[in-house]
Amino acid sequence: MSYDPAASTLRVSVRDNGRGISAERLTRLLQRENWYPGGALALLLVQDVAAAHGGAMQIESRTDRENHFTDVIFTIPTRVG
Repeated sequence: MSYDPAASTLRVSVRDNGRGISAERLTRLLQRENWYPGGALALLLVQDVAAAHGGAMQIESRTDRENHFTDVIFTIPTRVG
């Protein structure tokens, strides 16, 4: 987690060292109409929470045999005072 005072933005990043998610599957996982039991409900919730606070979520995932991971990063603006 980090805070950028110049942009008044909070950034939270989580990395999963699993086998990764293919680009095709990732696109489908983030479309609410394609949700199914066992799908990415948590990712949809994080995306909704970030958007509700004026922020955004992004995902980077690699499925390479030797270099595989999934990063979920969301940013939200903050208000002071």
